[in-house]
Amino acid sequence: MDKSLKTIIESAMRLNPQLAVQTLLEDSWALISIDDGRVYTRLHDDHDGSKEGKIGVIRGVDGDMHVFTETTGKIGEQWLRFRTSVGGGRSLRTHNALRILAEAIRLDALEDPHE
Repeated sequence: MDKSLKTIIESAMRLNPQLAVQTLLEDSWALISIDDGRVYTRLHDDHDGSKEGKIGVIRGVDGDMHVFTETTGKIGEQWLRFRTSVGGGRSLRTHNALRILAEAIRLDALEDPHE
């Protein structure tokens, strides 16, 4: 990211963090780094060496976001889907938050791949 642009964004976030979050959640935008069909998972912090307990997010080829949890080595019994506005989505802020979560998981895995 351009250093001056990053400085501007950080400044705006410090001035009004609530507005910054609201803008991210309400505006439609794309994360180029999130691949359709790829599951982004992250092990939770308090696994005490068991390596059990993960959260997972996937963006479907239709743009819908899916989330699940995994415990005791089994993927959660239910994937939850949050649709795009075109697909009849009623939770667009949640949809955007899951896209941000997928990016956060991707960046954390690059920095600390503990799985």
